[in-house]
Amino acid sequence: MLWTGGHASGHRSFEDFNQPILATYRSIRQDPNIILVGGSGFGSADDVWEYLTGDWSVSRFGIQPMPFDGFLFASRVMVAKEAHTSSSVKDLTSGVDDEDWEGTYSKPTGDILTRRSELGEPIHKVATRAVKLWNLKEFDDTVLKLPKEKRQTWLIERRAEVSRCI
Repeated sequence: MLWTGGHASGHRSFEDFNQPILATYRSIRQDPNIILVGGSGFGSADDVWEYLTGDWSVSRFGIQPMPFDGFLFASRVMVAKEAHTSSSVKDLTSGVDDEDWEGTYSKPTGDILTRRSELGEPIHKVATRAVKLWNLKEFDDTVLKLPKEKRQTWLIERRAEVSRCI
């Protein structure tokens, strides 16, 4: 079972990472066929370690240890030194501290912006000019709702206005 939570870069949820696990951990562990895997969004080995040992629930909530069985990494692996991701992409962002990640919903924070994905859930993106434009709700409600063949005309007619937005 994979749990990612809202600040974990994916676009599957905007839930708090800890609360649902606190509420369901006992029932998760009652099924011997479930392996509990945490998602991405962790900034260091220390962040992951407290979830692998279960210390996160003890230190933050004063309850019994609730260890995870493993972790998956996505974006973090893409920006690793060894990854074949373009170095120019790796250099675009400074990252976001845990306490600041919700700022991405309203403005670039650590060079990251949050937008609604095609699934209707938050997705965190590098704040490029294109993402800044995508971040405009009006853009979704206008040009992206047009049939594809009408979008270019709409953009050409409003070029100056669109340019000011980004």
